[in-house]
Amino acid sequence: VNRAQEILLILADENFDVPIFLDGMAVEITEIMLRHPRYLKNARRFERAYSEVYVVESRDGREKVIECLKENGGIVVTTSGMLDGGPILHYLSEMWDNPENSLILTGYQVEDSNGRHLIETGNLIINDREIKPKLEVALFDFSAHAGMDELHEIVKKVNPENLVIQHGDEEAVDVFKEWAV
Repeated sequence: VNRAQEILLILADENFDVPIFLDGMAVEITEIMLRHPRYLKNARRFERAYSEVYVVESRDGREKVIECLKENGGIVVTTSGMLDGGPILHYLSEMWDNPENSLILTGYQVEDSNGRHLIETGNLIINDREIKPKLEVALFDFSAHAGMDELHEIVKKVNPENLVIQHGDEEAVDVFKEWAV
């Protein structure tokens, strides 16, 4: 949530001369944000950025996007599911073998995810098949998550009676339990 929208704003500022497509849960989140402009820093700028993208609404729409990308180029902003699920797998299954294509990951890739596997090995699993993609892969950290040191500071300052952990690995849960003592 918010990463795809930040990317849309960056792309709008750069004024690329190619079509930009928005797909996946990013569409739904963007539309929710637009329904509540009072919570946005600059709603007008965000509305303008969104008005410049083509919204992908179906699997057939993805096929048309892929045709467009192959013929004219373009940019797809979509949810990635750390490359374990979501629309990104459909695009990658069609675009992985062209060295002129790029995949830009914009956040942390959790251990044992396809995204982490790609970063660590250079290989990707698509349709139960491990491949070595020819496209360029880059990782940029747009993550808004706090690191463990920052989280520890917050917990110490707030000193909560109860602490609810939304997600994390077992090691993180054990660390939080130690902090609570």
